[in-house]
Amino acid sequence: DAFGTAVTDFILPKTGLTGDFFICVKGDVSYQASIRVEEYKRPTFEVAFDDYKAKYALGDTITLKGHTKTYAGVGVQGAEVAYKVVRKKPIGWYFGGQNSEPYILSKGKVTTDAKGDFEIKVPFMLPKNVMEQIAKGKELNADYYNFEVSVTVTDQAGESREGEYTLPFSTKATAFTCDIPKQVVDTYPLSFKLHQLNAAGKEMESTARYII
Repeated sequence: DAFGTAVTDFILPKTGLTGDFFICVKGDVSYQASIRVEEYKRPTFEVAFDDYKAKYALGDTITLKGHTKTYAGVGVQGAEVAYKVVRKKPIGWYFGGQNSEPYILSKGKVTTDAKGDFEIKVPFMLPKNVMEQIAKGKELNADYYNFEVSVTVTDQAGESREGEYTLPFSTKATAFTCDIPKQVVDTYPLSFKLHQLNAAGKEMESTARYII
């Protein structure tokens, strides 16, 4: 058309093998794209994680809790959970160098319990050279990482479902915010809220002291 685009429809054959299909466009410039065709199977269960709301810091190992449930709300017990914990640089903080590549911190397998629940240990360890500088008492610039937990859950019937949870991490374990207004009318009562957040931005229970 006038915008240089072309649209068409086509029907895949009802018989034959599934797998990779290729769409080719030939002209002054040739182009090829691929699509993946697989037999559709309606999923029977899903994978989810609890939000982690406690404080975590460098050197900590936390327990992340996950759940499997059928769409009828029943836990999938006895399912195999293959997990992997990877440390990555978040988008926008990737500048290359020895600490920029994803690093596998742990991987293994666990089994869901009678309720369909499982637990994954997440160690908050930074690259070896950074840990050595911290051990020597050197002050580091603010740095940021994502600790990604990915799981593949396979039930006893052989069906597999995937899940993922990301825990942001920085050199500061918590953040503190206050929504007090910049200007108030002196005849009105002053009202404001204080918030303490963990590195994932989740609110934490804590005690604050303030002076007005």
